[in-house]
Amino acid sequence: VSHGDTRAYIESVAWSATRSYAIVMTHSHAEDFEILRRLLECPLRYLGMIGSTSKWKQFRRRLLEAGIHAEALDAVRCPVGIARTGQAPAEIAISIAAAVLADFHGKDDHHSVGLALRCGEASGDVPS
Repeated sequence: VSHGDTRAYIESVAWSATRSYAIVMTHSHAEDFEILRRLLECPLRYLGMIGSTSKWKQFRRRLLEAGIHAEALDAVRCPVGIARTGQAPAEIAISIAAAVLADFHGKDDHHSVGLALRCGEASGDVPS
């Protein structure tokens, strides 16, 4: 979902620590940073951001310098999605959806979820 005035949108939502999921993915690192910084003030069940490990290290350092607590940053999933997926947009989207569903169903081990999906366990089609 794209919103012209991100700040107003974030402030207008009734966020819930048990029901709200947010994934940050824009065309701009600067915009990603500002959105993430604002979302870190919201009660969320899940907060993820698309990007590389190096992007996350840089963001984490800057957020710590800005006074964000390490515990809050530990909850951010970046890179978001299950482990070892492809780089095509559709594959990334499925990976992110799988990670969100895993969290929703209480499965937070993204590596295991990825293995289960590759092995067919998610559909009950477990190979023998």
